[in-house]
Amino acid sequence: MSDTRSGGTEDTATNPGASLRHKNRSLRVFFRSGAALFFLALITANAVMLFNLYKALRLTDEVVEHSIVEMHHAMRLQMSLAQAAMPPNDYLIHGDPKARDEFQAHATEVGRNFETLAPMTAMTDTQHQVLTAARRDWEHARVIGEAILKTASPVGNMKSAAKMEEFDKLIENIITRLNAIHHVAHTETEESHKILHDLKLEATTVVLVFLAAGLAIAVAGFVLLNRQLFPPLQDLSRGMRLFSEGRHGHRIGGNMPVELRELAEGFNAMAANLQAQHAELVKTSTHDALTGCLNHRQFTLDFDREFLRVSRYQGNLSLLMVDLDNFKSVNDTYGHPAGDRVLQKVAEAMNSQLRASDTLYRYGGEEFVILLPETDRHGALTVAESIRHKVATTAIIVDDNETVTITVSIGVACFPQDTKEQEDLLKKADQAVYAAKNNGRNRVCHL
Repeated sequence: MSDTRSGGTEDTATNPGASLRHKNRSLRVFFRSGAALFFLALITANAVMLFNLYKALRLTDEVVEHSIVEMHHAMRLQMSLAQAAMPPNDYLIHGDPKARDEFQAHATEVGRNFETLAPMTAMTDTQHQVLTAARRDWEHARVIGEAILKTASPVGNMKSAAKMEEFDKLIENIITRLNAIHHVAHTETEESHKILHDLKLEATTVVLVFLAAGLAIAVAGFVLLNRQLFPPLQDLSRGMRLFSEGRHGHRIGGNMPVELRELAEGFNAMAANLQAQHAELVKTSTHDALTGCLNHRQFTLDFDREFLRVSRYQGNLSLLMVDLDNFKSVNDTYGHPAGDRVLQKVAEAMNSQLRASDTLYRYGGEEFVILLPETDRHGALTVAESIRHKVATTAIIVDDNETVTITVSIGVACFPQDTKEQEDLLKKADQAVYAAKNNGRNRVCHL
């Protein structure tokens, strides 16, 4: 971030007087001063320059606005699609009928976002074609998702699992299609940058022609314009180019005349908003909203990567599967808000016992999973017992006058001591959890 900002602000730091000169001066001041100093030829040159300058500013302002709006709505649509993909996945894992209502809510949000994006007049024919294809794929995906959620016995259902793969692939394809809208907006920004460059070149040429007739006075006028106007324009041009290349952290410095500074400030505000929305989208796609832990989808990615690493370098990897005991009774007795607080506090308690290299994920419902890199069986059992004890001794406030405690059952599986297969490692940890529950709960089990 600091590197990208330096290009627009370093002149202010090295030359404070330049900032003061620009602070309260307008482009009109420069041109009025020129009218008092230069001949008729120079006045004409300045008028042409002013016309082209404002034409370029209007063009860049419109392109930036349209690009920001298009990308904002496209990113909201991508976010809602990612959220709509979660309930069918959770339904196949846990079979919770609530996933149906969640899916319908997310599907409705996806539909609204399609309706918002579709009528935008600034979109090109190519973007509308991409959007139409994406919407067609979504309708197909929605039918598949609803079919999955109608499955009576989803857990372990191979047919539904195959449909889930098709559903996930469609969602991934839709998100990829929507990226094309970003690409077109990027292209439009690049084209506007070229037009701006051409207009600037044209204005410079006109000024130079008239300056040749004005001899020394005209040369003095050109130097004035070159010093006062071109650097800010170059800052704006560079900022537009960096933004179009995806460097959303870049900001344009304020060392420029009033009108250009206002445009730069508007650009900076829009860029900051887009950057924040992008960060929120990334967080939503990787983290569980309730507990703040990484989610099931991120666990799958991290588990694949970590298992590949320890397999290649002959390292150790332990996996803890954690399941809250009698969690349903908490929801039934105190209500779901209390159950949510229990999940949050249990996640905090577990995180407090982990090293910086360990990672906690919410696997789904009241299940969590923990990856322990470079940890053997003895180390994994020690961590698991520490977590079990910490959770069991944590008092959780469920309403104004009452606290509860809850316990967890933990299954432990280790690579390479227990298995050298990735799928078996997860399966053994899951089996160990069930063994811990069958043996009385509130215990650590390793098979």
